Amino acid sequence: MRLLDRITGRSASNYLEPLSPSQYAFMQTYKEGGIERILPEFQSYADIGYKGNGIVFALILARISLFSEASFKFQNLADKRLFGTPDLALLESPWPGGTTGELLARMEQDVSLAGNSFTRNAGTRLERLRPDRVALIIAEMDDGTEQVVAYEYDRCGRGFGEMEEIYLPDEVAHWSPIPDPTALYRGMSWLTPVVQEINADMAMTSHKQAFFENAATPNLVIKYAQKLNREQFDTVRERWEARHGGSTNSWKTAILDNGSDISAVGHSFEQMAFTGVQAAGENRIAAASGVPGIVVGLKEGLDAASYSNYGQAMRRFADVTMRPNWRSASAALARLVKVPANSRLWYDVTDIAALREGERERAESAQINALAMGELIRVGYQPDTVAQAVIAGDYSLLVHTGAIPTALYPGGNAPMKGGTP
Repeated sequence: MRLLDRITGRSASNYLEPLSPSQYAFMQTYKEGGIERILPEFQSYADIGYKGNGIVFALILARISLFSEASFKFQNLADKRLFGTPDLALLESPWPGGTTGELLARMEQDVSLAGNSFTRNAGTRLERLRPDRVALIIAEMDDGTEQVVAYEYDRCGRGFGEMEEIYLPDEVAHWSPIPDPTALYRGMSWLTPVVQEINADMAMTSHKQAFFENAATPNLVIKYAQKLNREQFDTVRERWEARHGGSTNSWKTAILDNGSDISAVGHSFEQMAFTGVQAAGENRIAAASGVPGIVVGLKEGLDAASYSNYGQAMRRFADVTMRPNWRSASAALARLVKVPANSRLWYDVTDIAALREGERERAESAQINALAMGELIRVGYQPDTVAQAVIAGDYSLLVHTGAIPTALYPGGNAPMKGGTP
């Protein structure tokens, strides 16, 4: 079957069926292109990182916990007012028993592990497409540009072939907040730059486990004054491991005989600054995730912990990491719902308890701006220019009406036209 047939969902025997406008436009403009597949690291990131590393899990969980608290509204582009319509029902109940929070949690999880999230409009419900089974079909258009013209989905994970499902762009919300610099449309996971740090953290965890499994001591060397034959060597080793090996035998007294001596090799945790080295690696992983260490209780974050620091960290987490993600996720999902004219799909965070401190500061700032606007209007500046100047922080935008308010005259009495009152 030809690629064009697979994209339009029609075989040569039923081309007489009417084409939808999007299918017709594709058939008219498609020339040649390529395919961008999601990188195969998704499986290992999920199994080894998310499921196998406590730091990665804690950071992704923090991202999910805050990101999934938002709700969706439409925003009027003229006055920034938020409002809802029945068209939001698909996002509020994306699948049977599902909620907006569960939809956002899945999207964030996929973006963290694969750099991409794909959500399909299946008519009466939404469907999450496993990202590593999606391929982006890119075509060159008549104007020379390249764009995604379809999404190919390998539902069973058997490898892309003739039986895969094809969806047009208006059927799939593709969210990729961190662009992959080596691709046109594919996103990149924030785990990618810190894979070595994650591997190092896991190696240090294994080192701790081995330390306690070996009686909570560094490596030991037992020396004998006389030479041991092979049988004696094996006997001494087996007896030592049986009596003193493993964490269950830690702190037991060791008795040596036959002129033997014992000494430790290697370094203790204190000697190699184990805690500091591990904390530094954890901090670099947290930095890549966009989650301040204090939010998830990492050592370097807790060393500087206080209530004010936590509030600042949460505000930074929301403003620098979450709000851009909420904005881009809203833009991606907008293609799946009917957006009213002169509006856009937007997010609402007014009910998120963790952000109320920041919202209180914004409310105080808005109150100060309102007082400034009222005073500027009172002294005669044009109201429309007052709003622009205060919001922009640029008072050169102010334009005066030319009239002097009555309140500015002595005693509050303005002179009468043609003479004094």
